[in-house]
Amino acid sequence: MPILADYDEQTVSAFTAGAARVRVRPIEERTAAAAAACPVASTGLGDGGKPAVPIPAVLEQYALSICSGDFNQWTRKVAALYNNTPAGVPGNDDCGQTSTWFVFASLGFYPVNAVTGVYVLGSPLVNRAAIHNPAAKTTFHIEAENNSAENMYVQSVRLNGKLLSRSWITHDEILAGGDLQFRMGARPNKEWGSAPADRPPSGLLPGKRA
Repeated sequence: MPILADYDEQTVSAFTAGAARVRVRPIEERTAAAAAACPVASTGLGDGGKPAVPIPAVLEQYALSICSGDFNQWTRKVAALYNNTPAGVPGNDDCGQTSTWFVFASLGFYPVNAVTGVYVLGSPLVNRAAIHNPAAKTTFHIEAENNSAENMYVQSVRLNGKLLSRSWITHDEILAGGDLQFRMGARPNKEWGSAPADRPPSGLLPGKRA
């Protein structure tokens, strides 16, 4: 039975009771079909479908849930379509919507479902970045150790010096300021973020309201 609930990974997992057999294959099939029709559309960009923009982050989320661990490449593949030419933003930017995706991808996280206040961690493009919060006078620092075109896979993550087993961070953690440190490598770490308790939550966090 077809199920289109890509952004609600936990519910799909519970409903199907078989993550590996229903998640990645349908997404890959849709991606392959789009690639055959239009290479740019294969990324989820360029087809005018705004809900498709988070597809690389969704692929990361789904891959983590079945321990495949090798989908950091999707962020890099999509980001490679962007450049500083007149045609450097693939598809319809729509007042900065796809450009915003690129900024998030560069930082190494993305709000797959923005209302949850959760950001799925991915493969950062930059080695260092800082987000300043003038209201709270805090700064959130991002650093990617051993980062390169070849070393695109997350090996481990530290938040404020402590190892982070979960594959996501929260909006509140960003606002509070601190340090997010990625350690990158040339091969996927199939263990990091793959435990059920470490997967990105689909719904609102406890105590949060939409």
